[in-house]
Amino acid sequence: MNVTIVSASTGGGHNSAMQALRERFAELGAETRAVDLYACCGHAAYRFVERSYLFVSQRMRRGYRGVYRMLESYPGARRAASAATRQGYVADCLGAALGETDVVVSAHPFAAHALDTLIKRGELDVPVVALVTDWCVQPFIEDSTSLTAICFPSPLLLPEAEAKGVRNAVATGLPVRREFLSSLPAEEARRALGLDPGRDTVLVMGGSMGYGNMFPTVSELLERGIQTICVCGSNEALKRKLEKLEGPLLALGFTDEVALCMDAADLIVTKAGGLTVTELIAKRLPAVISASIPGQEERNGDFLIKHGGALRPEAGRVAAEAAALLADRARLKAMSEALAGLRTPDACGEICSLALSLAESAAAHARKG
Repeated sequence: MNVTIVSASTGGGHNSAMQALRERFAELGAETRAVDLYACCGHAAYRFVERSYLFVSQRMRRGYRGVYRMLESYPGARRAASAATRQGYVADCLGAALGETDVVVSAHPFAAHALDTLIKRGELDVPVVALVTDWCVQPFIEDSTSLTAICFPSPLLLPEAEAKGVRNAVATGLPVRREFLSSLPAEEARRALGLDPGRDTVLVMGGSMGYGNMFPTVSELLERGIQTICVCGSNEALKRKLEKLEGPLLALGFTDEVALCMDAADLIVTKAGGLTVTELIAKRLPAVISASIPGQEERNGDFLIKHGGALRPEAGRVAAEAAALLADRARLKAMSEALAGLRTPDACGEICSLALSLAESAAAHARKG
């Protein structure tokens, strides 16, 4: 069985999900091929989209939030956005890159939209399984009516999906790498990272690009004497700046040890990226939401807060609220237990089994035809 997984290099989360799927498909005896949506369109197009997105989401937050809400609510706004971002051209490029395959799995919402376009144009006739990679009903997903299955991270989202007219929705959870599905004792994880094993610890993250104004938060945590891990991602300037601070701090750039950092922490201060949320749920790690990108990440944070796993302080209160939460062990425990109720530890297995089952059914139908 040949599986094509389509993602896009807009942050590390989508590619992390793709890698987790590839590993599980391989165990099930399927051959996989990865396709990067924006590489298909050319690196110039990818860079333009990435930089435009970062600029608008960081510098024009209120405007971006308003546009996102319009896209959630108005089909006309989604049609205009599709035209403005040349989704027809994106679909052309993706179609040319797919090649022969038995099933396609999408790990990015733009890829799902492009694949739906190909199906509607009669240019793709294999099953397509799309992952909703945020903890909300993403704009455009209700318009992608030709996808074979749409996998949501939680059954708690299915009523909203149904109300919006999403077809073929199933709740499978989202894939995470295996290291997020088990935990080390906090003291052992801290020792492995060279930290004081007996000290309360806060993990601060801003996604793969080190998004958000993390420096003041880390500085204040250190001033309060709180042992801190900060994952800066590609933000090398932030890492250099943090390394000049005094106090119990571990500053990391790109790292493969995020799971270990989560094990070492009592709580996480983070923006609410879809895959980060999935990973902290898997680790049952209470969250203080900070500096999320407007739109989908605010919706992810809303989901966590609604279900008891996170809080979102006012601006300037992040470190103070984190410190208060560390001092309230009963609340930390309750938040961790709430997150445990949201876990989907076999999401990878469910998604892969679903995709292969659909591919086998399609192949059997083709043989009969």
